[in-house]
Amino acid sequence: MITLPLAIELEVAGLKHKPEDGDWYWIEEAGTICIVDSGIYVNCLGIPEDGDYWLPRLDQLLAEIESRGWTWWISGWKNGPPDICPSRYYCHISKDSASWSVYGGTTSEDAAAKALLEIMKEGAKQ
Repeated sequence: MITLPLAIELEVAGLKHKPEDGDWYWIEEAGTICIVDSGIYVNCLGIPEDGDYWLPRLDQLLAEIESRGWTWWISGWKNGPPDICPSRYYCHISKDSASWSVYGGTTSEDAAAKALLEIMKEGAKQ
């Protein structure tokens, strides 16, 4: 699962989402996670949406990367020593398949979220 700080960064960067079955949301005021299981997000606890953060799944992050015209692949270092290899998962992205940028995280979701954030930042500069 993506970390809350990365989910907040993605929202601040402008990532939009329409709730779907299986989505996860962090309800800040209640300090809990809610799962959408009806396709309709109903503020699980009756809390206003301003304090809710979408926690995108890996498939959603990768689909968003693709929708922006980028190619990706995920790699990992299973059982690697944390002092040598603190980021155990990597998301490799390329716009042209000639040069690749790599973003690491302790989960594949975090690595993909970091890659997507960079894509969004680059898009905002243009």
